[in-house]
This record gives sequence, structure tokens and C-alpha cells, in this order.
Amino acid sequence: MVNLVLNSLKEKSIIKCHLFVYCENEIGKTFWEKTGWYKRDELLIYSKDIK
Repeated sequence: MVNLVLNSLKEKSIIKCHLFVYCENEIGKTFWEKTGWYKRDELLIYSKDIK
């Protein structure tokens, strides 16, 4: 399923895709790394709750 989405993005000339994994999710991190994704140490995510 992921490859279908990535191929669709590639057809639209989108050259990069990102995903979010919780720091404590060791299974998720291992899964994505084994499927060719890599961790970006130079990026941070900022969020703001707008209640």
C-alpha cells in the first residue's frame, strides 16, 4: 500500500515524502528503517494547540 502511494506521488513529480513516528515507538522506527526510510536528525517538529 505504501508503495502505491509513493508511486502515485512520483508520477506527480513529488520527490520527497515524510512520516511521523513517536520517539518511543521502537517497532515503528525499526519497520520504517528496514523499508528504506531514514531518520532526519536536522529537523524538528513544532506544534501548537489552538483550543
